[in-house]
Amino acid sequence: DLEGEVPEDVKRLDQMTLDIGLEQTGLTKKEIAVKVVRSFLQALIAKDYDRAIKIYGYEDPDEKEGLLKRFEKLNIVRIISVDDPISPRMDSRGKLRVPCKVELEEDGQIIEWQIEGVFAQRVIGHPNRWRVEGKFEK
Repeated sequence: DLEGEVPEDVKRLDQMTLDIGLEQTGLTKKEIAVKVVRSFLQALIAKDYDRAIKIYGYEDPDEKEGLLKRFEKLNIVRIISVDDPISPRMDSRGKLRVPCKVELEEDGQIIEWQIEGVFAQRVIGHPNRWRVEGKFEK
């Protein structure tokens, strides 16, 4: 507890109390990484933004509105591929980059999008839960 030791305008978030990400439930790290990214993309396709935001694992309730707007803009219609995860060099947190490709509708056209910078990582304080990380902006 750092109360009184940090400036008043510092926002404190306790990830231990947040219900974010997905349970690993007996899967390997690579299997859960693929599952969490695929589940996130499926939630976006279904326009189930509450589920997508939970899997994304937003930490700050003030961020939710911005994430919602960003995810609504994507309009993903189909998953083309979610490939084997790659372990980035020099990553001490054990996150995995998960290459994926989707189709999205943009200006009435269906286009392919190779999404760069999609990661799956453990939720801090919950070693058996994994979340998605990435900008997800076209």
